[in-house]
Amino acid sequence: MPRYGFASRGVQDDVADACGLSAPQLTSWLKALNLVRNTCAHHGRLFNRVHTVVPKLPAIGRHPDLDAVSTDWSRTFGQLTLVQFLSDRLGAGRSRLLPAVMKSFPVVRIVPIRHMGVPDGWQDDSPLWA
Repeated sequence: MPRYGFASRGVQDDVADACGLSAPQLTSWLKALNLVRNTCAHHGRLFNRVHTVVPKLPAIGRHPDLDAVSTDWSRTFGQLTLVQFLSDRLGAGRSRLLPAVMKSFPVVRIVPIRHMGVPDGWQDDSPLWA
């Protein structure tokens, strides 16, 4: 399967434009999400993890649905927000599945969901997670 990084800059720009991002932004997102994928594939821990690659975000005001999410983008919730944004933007898969999974996280005092970088009011603050 061809890799995004091997494509010509024009092709990268076209793909990134479909996502509402610039090519360098999409490249950083794909690198970040590749590490999340590798963590999952090798049964690594996503809970309470700080990821080493932080995605480049669009300018404030370009995507209000992303602007509404106040999280640490190096935490798991930030990375999942990228997945949710791309799923929603591209119409890929069932875009309501990830929010449903997040909402099903049990309320356990010693293992709070905020340890994944989930902000208070996350379900209400952004249309991505509503």
